[in-house]
Amino acid sequence: GRFVIEGGVLYFKESTSRFFGLGQESRTEDESNFTQREMTARLLLGINFSRTLNLTLTERYREVGIQLGGVDRLPFIGDRFPALDGLKGATTWGHRLTLTHDRQDDRTTPTEGEVMIFFSEWGHVFRDAHITPFTRYGLQAKGWFPFSDKRLILVPNVQMQWLSASHVPFFERS
Repeated sequence: GRFVIEGGVLYFKESTSRFFGLGQESRTEDESNFTQREMTARLLLGINFSRTLNLTLTERYREVGIQLGGVDRLPFIGDRFPALDGLKGATTWGHRLTLTHDRQDDRTTPTEGEVMIFFSEWGHVFRDAHITPFTRYGLQAKGWFPFSDKRLILVPNVQMQWLSASHVPFFERS
């Protein structure tokens, strides 16, 4: 159809989450463990301009709690990285505008085509009686290039994100 509406709620608790640090300074020997308890709600409204081009607005609510991890042989993230933003958890409310160009031959198992996604997200992180605004921009380009019999398909994928803010929790930085 011309218009799209989607929504969902997700809750999980993952006790084997790993963290190695932020940026290029991350090292294997800095591996730490934590339990991430998360509840996310999402509402997406969109319009299809054509079979291959659509624009969506997504409202995202995310509540994250950080607890001791379930892997005893690894240190807790808070012991290894005591100054890391987000160790006490936080709540995020974001508003994302996404433009998608999708020319896959099949949505489930594509064998040729490309997808290009551009997005901009504005939001706020709420924690410890502080509100931190942030802006995130991103793009993804992915293509499917089959060889002659389509048994082998080359699938290059490029993704980039830019986050503009300070003191954003580590779990919002991916």
